[in-house]
Amino acid sequence: DKVKRSLCDNMDYRLNLLVILFVFFGADAKICYFCSTNPDTDGVPYDAACGDLNYDGNAESYPIYVGCAIIVYDDGNVLRLYEPKSSADNDDVCQRYNYDDGAGDLMRCWCPEDKCNSHLCEECFNTPTTTEQLPTEGRVGWLRGSVFDYGCWGPRFDSQSSQGLSCYNCVDCSTVDENTTIVFDENFLTCVTIMTSHETIIRSGGFEAYPDGECYTEGTVTYCHCTTSLCNGM
Repeated sequence: DKVKRSLCDNMDYRLNLLVILFVFFGADAKICYFCSTNPDTDGVPYDAACGDLNYDGNAESYPIYVGCAIIVYDDGNVLRLYEPKSSADNDDVCQRYNYDDGAGDLMRCWCPEDKCNSHLCEECFNTPTTTEQLPTEGRVGWLRGSVFDYGCWGPRFDSQSSQGLSCYNCVDCSTVDENTTIVFDENFLTCVTIMTSHETIIRSGGFEAYPDGECYTEGTVTYCHCTTSLCNGM
């Protein structure tokens, strides 16, 4: 009888725990991609393909998180993980970190949907990060069909202000060829080439207006803009 009561008590405890999780965190657990390209990352499964654009590998489910996150290090390593509520309440969608202690500079971004962390924070390399806030009236959501398809914000433009551009769209691509992804958006005002301090090249379209050929540096990242289709292939 004591053993039976002990088993029942244990089952009651587990049931109560599940009820608590249900009440506080909801019935649906957050499903996120969870991996690292660095085999030395503690507690995270190693996957050499974790750095692929549109990653569709290891995914796990937990009820205590509210979003999914991606960390792209300037040395090319990628970490996909979860966004806790405590961070989501304070984190901008894009966060740029520059470290002087050798830890490595990085871009971090997060999104609220299941398995939304399949990308590589491409949208953050061409939008203001935590150092600059966009006004509410200047935001649009869920731009479709490009690397900006992740719920990050970009300036709102009237479609009449631009006829759109086709731009090369890739990460860690020092050159382009006939197999390089090309994305068209009617709101692209420039095509962008981005170089990190580790010479990682990112190419995409931009929603902000810049003079043709203008380049500038923010921290350890250099941005170059051009204003004709596929001009970011150089």
